Amino acid sequence: MVFQWNEDGTEFIELNFGGNGKTDNFGRPGDSKTAGHHIIGIAETMARKLSPAFVVTQTSAHAAPTAGNEFKVVNWIRAAALLPASIRLQPAISSRTRTGNCACRCYDSRARSIFRV
Repeated sequence: MVFQWNEDGTEFIELNFGGNGKTDNFGRPGDSKTAGHHIIGIAETMARKLSPAFVVTQTSAHAAPTAGNEFKVVNWIRAAALLPASIRLQPAISSRTRTGNCACRCYDSRARSIFRV
């Protein structure tokens, strides 16, 4: 998927995923669209059962989950979780809190953290 080429030597047009580009911040203005290779890479990491902390770290390559970019990371993990190879891992990665906020949870044996948006 990454940087494919057409027969005439031009670069393959890569589709964007992860949001509609207008109201991606939980209905508020925001753009979380990103190149398809990013979402596919996250899905592969999830399917290989690497730690959720690593999934969040990899997902953050295009935007750190700070300074208002948290929704992007959450949306990219959700988009990756929709792909068939990783859908069974979705409940371990994201959930809703009692207040209705989305939470991206990452656990491993050395650390416990939660990103709230």
